[in-house]
Amino acid sequence: MVAKDDRCPALDTLLRRHVCNKPSVKQYMLAADDASAGSDEWKKLLHDKLQSHAKVCTPTQIIEDMFAVQKGYKVLKTSNKLRRPEKSMSLVLSQKVITQKHKFKTPSTDQPIGGKTVRLQDEVWKMPRSLESMPWGEVVSTNAVSPYYSCKAENFTQNCSDLPLLRQAEKQGDLNAVRGAWIWQLAVFEHKLLLKVKMNGKEQWHHCLFHQPTSAIALWLGQLQVAKSRFGAVTYFVHDSSMQDLFLFW
Repeated sequence: MVAKDDRCPALDTLLRRHVCNKPSVKQYMLAADDASAGSDEWKKLLHDKLQSHAKVCTPTQIIEDMFAVQKGYKVLKTSNKLRRPEKSMSLVLSQKVITQKHKFKTPSTDQPIGGKTVRLQDEVWKMPRSLESMPWGEVVSTNAVSPYYSCKAENFTQNCSDLPLLRQAEKQGDLNAVRGAWIWQLAVFEHKLLLKVKMNGKEQWHHCLFHQPTSAIALWLGQLQVAKSRFGAVTYFVHDSSMQDLFLFW
């Protein structure tokens, strides 16, 4: 490893967004430190926890469709359209956004919907701090910038592509060599760039597919072939059609 004072900014960035620094990985590591870790009971408990967490992961498409129905409701008014949350949610239910479009089952009601005078309490939409069962203010931050690495949607696999980059730098004996990863931003599919990589004493040609920003590139293995034409010999690149080692991060 490289001492903290000797690290270049690029290496600090890679280590900060390392997969081992993800909250989910840290939670798993804490669970693995439990005395019962590895037992059948522990595995079942971990599986049940992961399954219960996945149930509350609501796809953003549902929320967007709900907003579209609430905003698109046409009402002729001479002022701004301001509705109570109850009215907005009733529009979503009446349009069957959740039940038909997204195939979610909704619970049946014990009694019909009340009149306009019925109003839900504020606690339905936001729990008062005095009634909270846990100190959520200490668990969830309200800062605009997260203290941990939070990638963009297009860089979802960035911290995973950092791993082969770090391995390659370790083989070279200098982890600070990752500072030159920016140069591969030219290695995109449209440029049709070919690289000859020497691995295990054998040189192989690869087609550059895409580059993760400040990280590794994805290569497609292939080989050069020569064909004869009326204009002379023509060299062209043939991609490897097998799925084994189809992508190679380097």
